[in-house]
Amino acid sequence: MTTMAMTRQRATRPAGALALCLASLAGAAQAQDFTYGGSIETTLRYYPQDGILPGQIEAGFSPIVSGELNTRTRFENGTLVFEVSGLYNTETGEGYADIPRGYYQYFGDGWDVLVGSNIEYWGVSEGNRVVDTVNQRYTIDQTVDYISLGQPMVNFNLSTGMNATLSLYGLIYFRDRDLGSAATRFRSPFLMSNNDAVYEEGNGRNLDFAARYRTSFNALGGGMDLALSYFDGTNRAPSTLPNVCILPSGVFDQANCAAEVQANSSTVYAVPYYAKLRRYGLELVYSNGDLQLTFEGAISQSLDETYNSVASGAQYSFGGIGPTGDTLTLVAEYLYDDRSVIQP
Repeated sequence: MTTMAMTRQRATRPAGALALCLASLAGAAQAQDFTYGGSIETTLRYYPQDGILPGQIEAGFSPIVSGELNTRTRFENGTLVFEVSGLYNTETGEGYADIPRGYYQYFGDGWDVLVGSNIEYWGVSEGNRVVDTVNQRYTIDQTVDYISLGQPMVNFNLSTGMNATLSLYGLIYFRDRDLGSAATRFRSPFLMSNNDAVYEEGNGRNLDFAARYRTSFNALGGGMDLALSYFDGTNRAPSTLPNVCILPSGVFDQANCAAEVQANSSTVYAVPYYAKLRRYGLELVYSNGDLQLTFEGAISQSLDETYNSVASGAQYSFGGIGPTGDTLTLVAEYLYDDRSVIQP
């Protein structure tokens, strides 16, 4: 597969009516600063061979168009942000449209509160963010980028002093993950549909909760960033499970699953199962000059199992390279995960 990217940056007029509507809902004072912008990008992907699975596209070019439009309005005590983004694969017809950020954030004395759709990036790893849990992801075109989608939330942040902040999140809506179709190039042989989705918590729309504490301090002759996180809610990634192994109550019957599959082999098909998840996370970054050491780890409890995930590594930057003074950064990471096959 060959990929070429062509990017064109441009300033674009915002969706004025919607921005004004949100501003009035925020009930804020007269705007003091307004900025807007946008971008559009075309990725030209080439497949030298036909897909090996039924329904996959044939060899040839596959253009992918993506873009975004964003506005930011600053008020005396707050900020109104509105951003829309989208992606469309012209060959398969797959893609998404999203409001990754559409919120009003009010700033108090040592605290702030955010209401609306936002993206929370947790984690310090380049290879796999094992603690990044809050937002749903778009994974159909995984070679395009690490794409997180907007999560409606109420987010309260409190400065606790000494470069430390406590963040609490009430996640008020759950969105299913977009699943690949038969035409998807990067997919499993097992096709699933969210029409068959099962939620361990019933309809999957229950209130989820998350919290994160982060701080920074001097240590060992350098700087240290530390973050502790907690998530309790529905897993954003679905497990792929046999339909005959799920009880009418929505509980996965792991003990009798093998026997059920064998007894009902002619009617078995894969379903996306969104299980309850409780996750404890730790992030560490140590910086000293051009050296940076990173660690993130998570303990996850789901489907009556507990598993551990780790991503740890080092980065070293060489500056002043060439006539323009470019920087070259070398990255090495170790990834570990002991989850079972029933986990996503």
